Parts: sequence; C-alpha cells; structure tokens
Amino acid sequence: MPIEYMKDIKKRIWIVLCVFVALMVIPICVLFYIQIIRGDEFRQMAMQQQTKEFNIAARRGTIYDRNGKALVNSITVYDLSIDPVTIANEQQKLNDEAAKHGEVPENYAE
Repeated sequence: MPIEYMKDIKKRIWIVLCVFVALMVIPICVLFYIQIIRGDEFRQMAMQQQTKEFNIAARRGTIYDRNGKALVNSITVYDLSIDPVTIANEQQKLNDEAAKHGEVPENYAE
C-alpha cells in the first residue's frame, strides 16, 4: 500500500473519530445544562405539575357500641380567631370616620 493511501485512511479515521466524539459530547453538555444548571427550576416545575394540596372535609358518622348505643356523635365545629391588632385598627378607622362627619362611632358599626 502506498504511503499516501495510508495517510488518507488515517485522516478519515480521525475525521470519523472527531465526529463521533462531537456527537457524544453535545448530548452530555445538554444533559449537564438541564440537570445541573437548570435542575432546581425544572424540579420545582415538576413538583407543581405533579402535586396539588387541598383540604377535604372529613364527614364522620356516629360511632355505636355493640349494643347500638351512640358513643360519639358528629357535630360541626367552627373555629374563630381574632387578631387584637386588627380590631384596634378597625376601631380607630371607625372613630376617625365618625369624627369627620361629627357623628357617634356607634352609628357606623355594622
């Protein structure tokens, strides 16, 4: 085989090798970008798509003992919380509004 023919084959092998390496490096770089650089963003988006939180009102019936006597009855319970700071602010607004019109604050109560 002539030497020039061998050089041509080596050149082609290097070209094929470089193309192969490039084809392997590009997906690795894309995976690195997606998983490492933007991984937290995609993880958050996935969690938002896959999970939902909502409350389900538990409806429980009456619990009876073996003799048919009711042990526990289900009743609706309301929970009320009051913020004293909010009430004080509302009272101040009510007093200011009444003073503007020369009225008694009780006339503005709802």
